[in-house]
Amino acid sequence: MSFNEKLQKLRKERKYSQEELADMLDVTRQSVSKWESGQTYPEMDKLLALCKIFNCSLEDLTNDEVKEISSDKKNNKPTVLDSILTFVEKTYKMFTNMKAIDIIKCIITMPIVALILLAFYLPVVLLQGAFGNMIFAIGNGTINTIIVRLFEIITGTAFIVLYVMIFIYIFKIAFLDKYVFIEQDKDEKKNIEVSEKIIRLKEKKDHDYPIFKTLGLIAMFFVKIFLVLFALPFFGIILILSATLVVSIYLLTQGIFFTSILLFVVFGLISSVLVLEFISNIVFNRQHNYKRMVITLLIGIIGLGISTGVFLLDLSSFTFHEDGKLNVTPVTEQKEVPFSEEMLFTDFETFDHEIDDSLEDVVIVKITYYEEFNQRFLNNFGNEFYIGQQSTWNNRGWIEQIKNMLRSREIYDLSARYNYSVVIRTSSENMTKIKINAQAYWDEHHHFMSQEERINELNGRIQELENKHWECEEKMQRLVDENN
Repeated sequence: MSFNEKLQKLRKERKYSQEELADMLDVTRQSVSKWESGQTYPEMDKLLALCKIFNCSLEDLTNDEVKEISSDKKNNKPTVLDSILTFVEKTYKMFTNMKAIDIIKCIITMPIVALILLAFYLPVVLLQGAFGNMIFAIGNGTINTIIVRLFEIITGTAFIVLYVMIFIYIFKIAFLDKYVFIEQDKDEKKNIEVSEKIIRLKEKKDHDYPIFKTLGLIAMFFVKIFLVLFALPFFGIILILSATLVVSIYLLTQGIFFTSILLFVVFGLISSVLVLEFISNIVFNRQHNYKRMVITLLIGIIGLGISTGVFLLDLSSFTFHEDGKLNVTPVTEQKEVPFSEEMLFTDFETFDHEIDDSLEDVVIVKITYYEEFNQRFLNNFGNEFYIGQQSTWNNRGWIEQIKNMLRSREIYDLSARYNYSVVIRTSSENMTKIKINAQAYWDEHHHFMSQEERINELNGRIQELENKHWECEEKMQRLVDENN
């Protein structure tokens, strides 16, 4: 069998393309093609490199009288276990033959590399925390806990695998690849400094270490899992931006137009789709169109920057009012209920009290609220009275008020419109009995409350009283302004 036939046969058995073999030998693909067609013959250094790649002798490769290379040589591809043992053996040989200064350099360098790689665990912790917060925001059930713990196990295992693989690979290319071990004579040393051509050859293909190929496949699997999890929030971002685009189009039909929001939505969608495209190309092993993707990325970044600047300009055109003034008139309802010795108002301390000794048998409850936002009413369960509520936030008039604010670019504080006031009017004797009943109720109720719940409740009552204090000050200021 001729040399060109053997070369072609060995290349196909190893499943190398002509271009891959050319890269390993640092030649052109056309050179390999000419060798296989018999037009030219490789030089001696290329022949030696071919012998090393195909694990055969020079005589077997070049002697036309040798019809076929021994199968135990051509199939002498080490297993994963063999490659691990070979890696350990060559590491031992390297250290036993290295100069003292090189050993010290290795001992100093690799721990530093280990610490630097360990710093990359911080993004993993942040990712685990963000995923946990997202899952627990949905619920705190057992299934949610299992999902979070499973995610932590997967990400932690992926990091360990990547950490070990990268550490070993850095050690290999930084130190081990600089030595090649050959048998010369029994009495000669077994390692010599490798030439630069062999270094490039070994850096491109790890035929002696299939363990790295296995580790690479495992690492790539976990990397793809990471990328899929990383891509999930971008699907949510695209959904939110699409909904925002629909709302922007609706506002445009109502005569409300914000250039910044429209620009942000458009360029945000472009950037999000680009990220998903990049991730999908990696996950599904598709080729990247780097030129188009880089141009699109630059357009997205520039567009988001412009939209941010325009948004700040739009924001500066708005006027914000803290007094909450709107064209809304508060509604006052008054209800008369018969007095009883067991009458109880659960929020008695937060209500205003008026004494009218002419009301001996009845109690008058007056409620003032803004019905466009939240309807309030007096409700009772037996002798226990409380203020009920029913939200009216979807009222068409309320929506129109928001649209009017956006058109006029005058923003008012809407939170005050959810406030309400309650006034209880009855005789002084009845008021005293109602107060005693309320105190007894709260004493009994707080007996079963934890200290933390008690503190939270008191803070809530303090907040309510502060709101009433500010309302009173606003009323006084308005009266002063009217008198002036």
